[in-house]
Amino acid sequence: MDAPRPQSELKTGMIWHAQIVDEKYNSKPPPPTCTPIRPLRADGTRSLPTADPKHCLPDGALKPRRPIPHIRLDDFLARLEEKAPGNFILAGELNGWGALRDLEVVSITAKVPTGIMGGMTVKRLWSTGQPALKKLPEKLPKSVRVTLRQPNWSAKGWSETASGMVFWAALQRAQGPRLTFGDNIVKSLEEDVDDGASTAATPSSPMSWNRMRHHVMDGIPNHANLLHSMPQATTAHMVAHKYTIEYESAKDMITWHTLVLIEWDHGLYCSVFELAWWNGLSGYGGKSNFVRDRDANPVLYKVMPPEMKSPWNSSLAEVRIIDVPCKNVDEFEAFLHEYSEKGDLPMEKQRFKLPEVAASAPVRLMNRSQADLFRYVLNYMKRETRYSEQARNCQTFAADFFGFLAGKAEGIPVSNKNGPRNDLMYFQPFHQVCRAFYKPRPHLFPYDP
Repeated sequence: MDAPRPQSELKTGMIWHAQIVDEKYNSKPPPPTCTPIRPLRADGTRSLPTADPKHCLPDGALKPRRPIPHIRLDDFLARLEEKAPGNFILAGELNGWGALRDLEVVSITAKVPTGIMGGMTVKRLWSTGQPALKKLPEKLPKSVRVTLRQPNWSAKGWSETASGMVFWAALQRAQGPRLTFGDNIVKSLEEDVDDGASTAATPSSPMSWNRMRHHVMDGIPNHANLLHSMPQATTAHMVAHKYTIEYESAKDMITWHTLVLIEWDHGLYCSVFELAWWNGLSGYGGKSNFVRDRDANPVLYKVMPPEMKSPWNSSLAEVRIIDVPCKNVDEFEAFLHEYSEKGDLPMEKQRFKLPEVAASAPVRLMNRSQADLFRYVLNYMKRETRYSEQARNCQTFAADFFGFLAGKAEGIPVSNKNGPRNDLMYFQPFHQVCRAFYKPRPHLFPYDP
């Protein structure tokens, strides 16, 4: 038996699938034979079919950034580079996704008829290690899929130099919004503080962190915070809401999103901490429900690095840290109500249904700086990247993080502004369905992975 290969040589990079299409892919299906197929030109020939708006632009070019990327056969073959015998790289960017660049080609498969009662089967046209990849048949079967692979580091983060599936959208910086990810979120925060220009300064009041510490906030001198050079977490809130859907399915009725809102001692903004699908924001144009410009070319997407832009993956998770302009939980609750059925917006503009601040507690950790909290969630995500609707989702993360910050024991009733509540305990997901599969994992936060 051969000796096992070293871990460094194993192929562990992210796997992606794309569709290879021919030059006729821009055509709509032909209309019924009882109507003219295409209008006649003056010379007696018929016009070309119009582009299918679902997959193509008006000029027939493939739509960029599709959930399942697609590429034309001639473009695919032209961009292949053989790095070693039987090992090919698809050079350049795939379908406009900045993160899908210079991918290794693993295999090409196609659905073909079996010839038995209209059945279909999958036929492998090529696998890595085989030669002649550039000699694919010019006339492809209707459904051809290429399997591609990123480098090994992609299993741990968005770049080789910054591991950890966590990103920080610092949208309240005086110098302008910025988005960093992985280990770089701690480095960028510490650089801001060292430069005396922390994210604590808002665009409407661009003063440095140290100057802000010496100013009066809401008429009260900020003496208590003068000893700190880094924002300190003061209060954590578990917030829950459903999504606004006109016709709810049975699953929608029991689906709740849960997040943790952090208040900082500077009192200038709050931060949302939430777990969700990996690339759920980058794959959807940066449309976060917690930013006002969600539907109008959001700033969050503009400042997102290209290496983060790829289709979403519902089997993997990321933690998003988004600074919001709300100074406290009351302002955040007012924002939720504005975009819910409690506000004046029409249903198509609403984002939240039945929002509530389910629990609130002081942050009791001795090490509770903004950098500390960033390290905690990085540790949490480096230990496990899986997403599961049943066992590892937004509610399980919120239960773990909220209970960890509050420093309470499992099974103690939580409290909110209305007092203690007996229907929700510390280290317990918000909804009963998630509680059946939940196992508390607060130990993932304080320890290096």
